[in-house]
Amino acid sequence: DATVRLYQREVTRLIAWSIQVRRRPMSSLSIEDALAYRDFLGAIPVSILIKKGPKQLTIAQRQARQESQAIPVAGFTTLSLSTSSIKKALVIINGFYNWLVSVRYVTANPFAGVKASSALPGVGQSSTSADDMASLEFARSRKESVVDRTLPREATDAIDRYLDQQIDPKDAEFIARARFVFKFATMTGMRISEISAARRDHLEYLESDPSNGNTGGWILHVVGKRSKAREVPMPDALIAHLEDYLSHRVLIALPCPTLDVSAGTFLV
Repeated sequence: DATVRLYQREVTRLIAWSIQVRRRPMSSLSIEDALAYRDFLGAIPVSILIKKGPKQLTIAQRQARQESQAIPVAGFTTLSLSTSSIKKALVIINGFYNWLVSVRYVTANPFAGVKASSALPGVGQSSTSADDMASLEFARSRKESVVDRTLPREATDAIDRYLDQQIDPKDAEFIARARFVFKFATMTGMRISEISAARRDHLEYLESDPSNGNTGGWILHVVGKRSKAREVPMPDALIAHLEDYLSHRVLIALPCPTLDVSAGTFLV
């Protein structure tokens, strides 16, 4: 199907480039080779382009290709792939190399962490001109598009005031939960899926270490999008809200700075 053909094309391109351009087998490619291939996809030499048309070449066409020393790398019909196409190619090749590592054909994946160059005009493409207004305007438009998807400060302040006001006893359970979830989200910036998966065992307290300037405090170990692990700082104010919430759930008695609950307890 189309997906299989896409994978075959990208792997074939890499094999052809590795042997005919880099002059080495795929098993010997390094991180420098991976970066070179990424840059190659964005600036393909005219000599290796293949014109669309019938596969069968006439004798004259074959002779002309031999004289021009063109290298027939599979599927290259344009001088530069788009940023999205380069990104897709690198994702496919990265997955392919992960499989090669799993079957022990290679010992490391040279494409791990190699990403397409920035989509900003000029950025990541050796442009350091202060007069490069195109990339500046593009960056500003991207910033504005992100801001448009966020709550204004007036809205978050209004939510804070609502959650902190005197409440009817019958709403106490809802307010306690809503207050902690809102603080959890706004103070960490975590995704909903990450917040809902967080458990007590994922929290770790780091002792202060004056020798390196570490003041200590709570962190939350998170496995987020694409199974990437990271550590999220938990501000003291958020830990105080967590204490109140766990107390409301009758899991601890205040004060309880150690958050002494079962390891598998969900924070929300």
